[in-house]
Amino acid sequence: MDGKTFSSYVSSAFILCTQVPRFFKLLLKYRFPAFALKAALTVPLAPACNLPRGSLALETACAMFNCEILLAGNSRRLIVQLLEAGLVETLINDLLPPRGEGKEGKVFEEWTFHCPDMSPLKALMYASYDPHIANALHIAIMAIPHQQMNSTAYDIWQPFFDSFGPHRDALRRLPNDHIPLCDSLKHPSITKADGLVVGGASKECSGCHTTVYCSTECQREDWSSLHREECIRSRVDHIDRQLKGSSISHRTRLYNILHLEAVMHQVASQWSEKSDEWARKPVCIVDADIYPVTLGFDTVEVAGTSTRFGAKLFDCARSRAMLRQVAEGDSAVLAVCVSAFGRCGVFTFARFGMDGSSMTFHLQGGFCRAVDASDIGLDYLNV
Repeated sequence: MDGKTFSSYVSSAFILCTQVPRFFKLLLKYRFPAFALKAALTVPLAPACNLPRGSLALETACAMFNCEILLAGNSRRLIVQLLEAGLVETLINDLLPPRGEGKEGKVFEEWTFHCPDMSPLKALMYASYDPHIANALHIAIMAIPHQQMNSTAYDIWQPFFDSFGPHRDALRRLPNDHIPLCDSLKHPSITKADGLVVGGASKECSGCHTTVYCSTECQREDWSSLHREECIRSRVDHIDRQLKGSSISHRTRLYNILHLEAVMHQVASQWSEKSDEWARKPVCIVDADIYPVTLGFDTVEVAGTSTRFGAKLFDCARSRAMLRQVAEGDSAVLAVCVSAFGRCGVFTFARFGMDGSSMTFHLQGGFCRAVDASDIGLDYLNV
């Protein structure tokens, strides 16, 4: 294979993708990214043509996984295809060879992102708010033999592997055939059951297609308390995000709630001896747009004024109603997870009851709100 011609062909194709969205869709339809990366990986000793170091596979991956293309529509499909084709294998292979001193020895120097401290592993972790990406990444991670790593690769890989733990837990619990969600904040009191819907799929609102309910009773309650005022606006916002490529499905919503639940179980196991902390500061804010993930605990009053990306975290009636439930003692803890990558930001809110004797959480319900970077005055999020 003529490496120079191959590299030029791939680079030109993806430059065109950023200018012509329809061309990008065609490349994804015929799985060009996967074929290109797989072809480069078949010649592991072929050197890069336009990089100071590294292989042809590394150069190919860099051309297809960079800041410009990740801000285009359908970039989530691109990431899945690259993961299936061997993106993680390419990253690990890049870590194995010895490096020089100074700039030439910097890890992941060849990858281009807007954020100066961004790396491809961070990008993959941030993009894992999407269950399709998370599942493809999980499969790729499990295929990596740890015993073949040197100390440099292991020191970078192991924290990444550990940080992916809550995503693995969420994938394990994600149903294949139904979405057991109910958006009524009174769902536990109406159904006498905590957590996710048991015994069948939920039905979505036919007006906005953004909320789902387990029963007519729950839908009526939510309509009278919240959804009547938000339905039309939610429909318009949903269409706008679909056009911009930053909408999320009900399945993605469920996955993010399960991920947040896994994070909270992990937190509870580490903070069990500080049970009084939950009573004083019952709002937990998880920043999954930072690697490694950080979290903090706030009072209801302080959390109500919290901001992310220059906007109030609790800026919709539904999130403020959940905050009131915690203040009034209907829920023990309110957790909020902030995820962001490319054009899309996802705010996940979940309420938990608590068993004080065992310090375990019980999911009472949750919802997600997606935002496009342009909606909050930004050109991109975490790229």
